[in-house]
Amino acid sequence: MSNTLAVNQSFLKGIRIAPNPASEFIEISLPQEIVGSSRCSSFDIKGKSVYDYKLKSSTSNIDIRSLQSGTYILKIVNPQGTISKKVYKEIRNQKKKELN
Repeated sequence: MSNTLAVNQSFLKGIRIAPNPASEFIEISLPQEIVGSSRCSSFDIKGKSVYDYKLKSSTSNIDIRSLQSGTYILKIVNPQGTISKKVYKEIRNQKKKELN
């Protein structure tokens, strides 16, 4: 089962969103032909917009450190279509101290 909510198969080809879940950054990779005409928005589970960016390069890093842990909807829009995916913000695991 995929986390993709809205699908346009030709638009999906070449789009990569990773890691998922993430704790600090989400990297979005786009095919070169749709760079510059794409926007990325994210919404919390209640539908509140938490960020909106124009994707200006084939690889963009979205800083999610300020977001609370939970489920978000990431929406990428361009003239060829729209894709919405669930992304998960997790709390970064703290390293355990070794006891001597």
